Formats: sequence, structure tokens, C-alpha cells
Amino acid sequence: MWLAQSVNKLVKHGHDFRAIGDYTLTQFMASLQAIEQNEASERLDFVSDLSVVVGSLFSKDSPISDHIASLVNTSVGVKPDGNEQQ
Repeated sequence: MWLAQSVNKLVKHGHDFRAIGDYTLTQFMASLQAIEQNEASERLDFVSDLSVVVGSLFSKDSPISDHIASLVNTSVGVKPDGNEQQ
């Protein structure tokens, strides 16, 4: 069952089903680990974003505005302090 789920995960993330059979065990495990690390990072980002939203529901300040601004600035190459990233 684990093997089938792992192959399915690789295919879901763009790996060619026929090519997976030619992967070495190291390639297979490294690809799977990279996918799992990316998924964990996405879950952590979601929890962080959700925490800000929930916190803003119970705050007189507006932490959500600051959080959104930091996300936008990060995506366009601006540090939270307003300086451009190198």
C-alpha cells in the first residue's frame, strides 16, 4: 500500500509514471522526501496565516493587515522593513 501511495504522490506532482520504474531507490526516496518537505512547508504557512486571521478576530489592532503586507512585499522582493531584497 505504501508503494502505491508513494508512486501516486510522485505522479500527482508531475513525475512520469513510466519513468518512476527506472528510478533508483535513492532517486525515488529523494523525490518523495522533497515533495513531503514542500507539503509540510505549505501546511506550516497555512497554520501561520490562519493563526493571524484568528488572532485578528480577537484583537483591537489589525495584525492581518501587517501580515498581508509582509506577504505581498516578500513576493515582490521587498523586506518587511521596506528595503529591497538582494
